Formats: sequence, C-alpha cells, structure tokens
Amino acid sequence: MPHPSFKVFVSSTYNDLIDYRTAARDVILQLKQTYQGMEFFGARSEEPVEACLKEVEQCDLFIGIDAWRYGFVPEKSDISITEMEFQHAQKEKKPILCFSGR
Repeated sequence: MPHPSFKVFVSSTYNDLIDYRTAARDVILQLKQTYQGMEFFGARSEEPVEACLKEVEQCDLFIGIDAWRYGFVPEKSDISITEMEFQHAQKEKKPILCFSGR
C-alpha cells in the first residue's frame, strides 16, 4: 500500500539558508512526501504574498527555518513574508515544525 503524500511547505529566507532548505527538501522527498518551497513557485498571476499564503493554506505541514535574516517586508506591511507565512500557518491551525539555522 503506498504511503499517503503530505504537502510540506518550507518557509525561510532564501540566500542565507539554501543549504538548510536543500537538506529539508531531500529528507521530505526521501520520505516520499511533496515538498513545496518558493524556489519552485514559477510564474504566477497572484502577488507574492497572496501566492505564499495560498500555499500555506494548501499544505499539510509547515516547516519554518530561521537564522540571521528577517526577510522581505512588502510595502504597506510591518512584517516579512516569512513571518506572514508562519502567522498564517498558526491561524490555519497547521502542524508547525520550526528549526534554527544559526
């Protein structure tokens, strides 16, 4: 019987955490789950914030990785997209795992 596939959303800043994101992706794929990260979003008609939050809504598990950078703060916002993703996962009552890349 095949394993059910969970959609796992990985949230972090990108440039400083590429190696951590790659490691998370490799483990998620080894477990035969679906990895969803911003590096695979491609072109979309939605604004970046809207696209990210939609992905959070559609995931089964949210993984947050933090380190030294805070992330991009969109115009007219007080928080970064990365923090928005985390808060949205909380609001949506998603299972959350957070790790520090420090």
